Amino acid sequence: MPCVSLSRRRNNDIVMCADKSLSSARSTCCGSYSNRDLSGVGWADVLSEYRGERLTFDQNVDRCLAWGRDEVCDPARIGPFSMTRGHCLHRQSCRDVAGSTAHLTDTAWHWSLAPCAIEVQIDPDGLIAILHAPAETTKAWGSQEYPEVQSHVNINKTVSYFHVQWDTSNVGVGKLEYPHVTDNTCDGGTLSGDYCVCDTTLTTSAVFDSLPTRDRVLSNLFIGAFDPTVMNPDDYTAIVETTADDGVSVYKKVGESDYSVDTIFRIKEEYNNDYIFLKNALSIVSVCDGTFFFRNSPTFYDIVDPQLESAYQETLAYLDHVDNYSNTPPFVCKTLMKHLGYSNPSPDHVMGCSTAYKSGIFTWSNPSDSSDTVTFGSGKRGDLRAVSASILLGRDALSATLDSDPTFGGLKEPLHKLMNIMRGLGFQRSLVHRRTRQMLISSAQDILGQAPYGTPDQFSFFSPDYMPAGAHIESSLVAPESELLNLKYIIGSQNAYYMLLQNGLSKCSGGIGGSLTAGRNCNDNPGEPVGSLTFVPQGDTSSSSNVISQLATILTADRLDDDSKSIIGDVYEAILASDGEEAALKAAEVLMVSAPVFHATNKAEPISEERTSTPPTPKDESEPYKAVIHLNLFGGVDSMNVLVPHPDDCPSLYEEYKTKRGEDLYLAEGDLIKIDASNSNQPCASFGVNKMIGQDFVDLYNAGEVIFVANAGHLQKPVTASNFLAETTTQLFSHHTMKEESFKVDAFQERDDTGILGRMTDILGNSMSTSKVSIDRNSDILAGDPTLGLKVDVVGGRGPDEFYTKDIYNLKQTILSLNNDTSDGSSIHSDLWSQNLIDSYTKSDNYLSILEN
Repeated sequence: MPCVSLSRRRNNDIVMCADKSLSSARSTCCGSYSNRDLSGVGWADVLSEYRGERLTFDQNVDRCLAWGRDEVCDPARIGPFSMTRGHCLHRQSCRDVAGSTAHLTDTAWHWSLAPCAIEVQIDPDGLIAILHAPAETTKAWGSQEYPEVQSHVNINKTVSYFHVQWDTSNVGVGKLEYPHVTDNTCDGGTLSGDYCVCDTTLTTSAVFDSLPTRDRVLSNLFIGAFDPTVMNPDDYTAIVETTADDGVSVYKKVGESDYSVDTIFRIKEEYNNDYIFLKNALSIVSVCDGTFFFRNSPTFYDIVDPQLESAYQETLAYLDHVDNYSNTPPFVCKTLMKHLGYSNPSPDHVMGCSTAYKSGIFTWSNPSDSSDTVTFGSGKRGDLRAVSASILLGRDALSATLDSDPTFGGLKEPLHKLMNIMRGLGFQRSLVHRRTRQMLISSAQDILGQAPYGTPDQFSFFSPDYMPAGAHIESSLVAPESELLNLKYIIGSQNAYYMLLQNGLSKCSGGIGGSLTAGRNCNDNPGEPVGSLTFVPQGDTSSSSNVISQLATILTADRLDDDSKSIIGDVYEAILASDGEEAALKAAEVLMVSAPVFHATNKAEPISEERTSTPPTPKDESEPYKAVIHLNLFGGVDSMNVLVPHPDDCPSLYEEYKTKRGEDLYLAEGDLIKIDASNSNQPCASFGVNKMIGQDFVDLYNAGEVIFVANAGHLQKPVTASNFLAETTTQLFSHHTMKEESFKVDAFQERDDTGILGRMTDILGNSMSTSKVSIDRNSDILAGDPTLGLKVDVVGGRGPDEFYTKDIYNLKQTILSLNNDTSDGSSIHSDLWSQNLIDSYTKSDNYLSILEN
């Protein structure tokens, strides 16, 4: 493999290896000079047909001959540009672009004649980094040093390690399957600290010598190929051709045997009838003395000249791989079902959706007339029209019997409820906001618990496996959305819905509308809202039953019980008589979105008995009040740069720290605030605290109010880098997992669903009154025994909000009565909502009263 070189004026050249068959570099040609400096230097020319041209090595050879040059030569012979030295030819300037000070030779690679070897560096865990080892044959013009190897393939600079499939077929029991410093002394390779550096040998062989089955093709071939039918017809010919679903077509390269390494197999994908083309080749890389080897990984990138398009292609290929994984259809279906109100879908429902996902088609049939059908989807795997239709029109979704099952369905997410209101009641944006203002305020997520495109991390707004205490955990049923049923989000979201119904989408009075136009304020001049609801009931608007029936269909899918309709109807009639149709409609809409069936997707059966708030734990007045405060800084922290040895009293450890961290990461003495540790059992009499933490924090330490807990982590037992995979199940390299483990402090997973403060509260609750309050959001650290039902009160960063601050129609008591106790056969989801609403209303008033007094 030859080298390519990138010239850098006034500096060393950069070199690396390149594949001769790829168009990776520009030309470099020497010889046949009629007008050159005769000083003895054979200057090189850069011969290009157009700016930005790239050639293969053989094309470079042809270019030199075609333009009357003798040979390809090293880019080191590209000298300063003049009429008697190196040239950029073919009607172009040597400048890269007009007005640039960079020459063409400075901005692209050039082919050279120097040989170049590929090596690998293997870390103690078997990850490899590719190294390039070019022959040191020439120096660049004007330089006294040999060229420098490109950083990402430089043995002294690379950090680009990746996983490969090491062969394990000939590995002894208890031995590693890759070169290792202590396990096998690098198998003849070079030891470099804890790493092995090995030569590589590439072997490519044909896999099949006769016609294989479709399953064998999929199991043994891993290198893709182009469709041979779109290539030059003189290149490939078909020896077997079939369109059968389980058939295998074979295309041989002209001039080669039927089953050579260039033979291409074609098979059909299982569901969408697309064809897959695979090459009859196995590419193996042997390392060091050849005992260890791995399957050569396909790559989308030219390592010399990577292109953005290659990144897109690799991303698409990865997504295709994930999409075609066997577990993807049921996983996607169950996730979507939970978001669409089916928290615990039946196996039959999931199977129907998975089939629709794989086939890309769902056909609904009228139960009364099997000939009456509607088909959704394009026939392409993963078609979301087919998937969505299978969820919403499947047998379970349309079953009236299941709708009355107390465990069927689920809770709606806050955004779904917002969309239900806006779409159902005809939301229209105002002209002044339509083009110039945002629709929702930036703090909408802080009010609702959800916002469009606002998921806090890749794990969504709540845990998909969350089980609230009570009926759900007793029945082993999840209710993911109920993780948002806390004081903060219940009060905040209901206030936002009420303001939308009464005043339109505005940011005022707890609303979530976008910012006001210039010069406006919520107190006396709010201006026009972002948008308003335009719903007008059809028919007789003086008839409460007519209006309530339409609202119940739009907002509760006709699940509202007769008693609740009667309660809302009475309010509608009273306000209609006193304030008119518009006010009566708004009041009815407010009550409708307060009913439990608006918040769940199955039926509720309220009774006349008033629902009471969950009583607090009895308080023992003789016990003094104490609080444990846990300040959790969400996000990542470089814990190795928080507390470090101080160079004054611990110079040797500070130098070790400095070496391990590296020049770009260590904290200099000026970055540290010195603290005294002479009374500790630490090896240093003083340490340095990162000054970004602040002097106030250090003052608390000096006052004895703060301690540092060093080397805190999550391990079940002492392990080393070489044995931790076998000796512990701890996931040491997942930020999310380690954050979660710091909350749980449960290395042996004895109480996997609880946090350390939650367990403390459970135990203390046996003998005293306890409560848990979280500011701004809930946290796993407060999770206790779910069967005890000790809830966490989540309040906003500015304190608790008042429920329904603009109750202009005096509806609070009616809202509470709509959430009375329910019968034993009522929905456990709506019952959960109602209880949390009553509890949040009671606690909000209580907290506000305490703060006011």
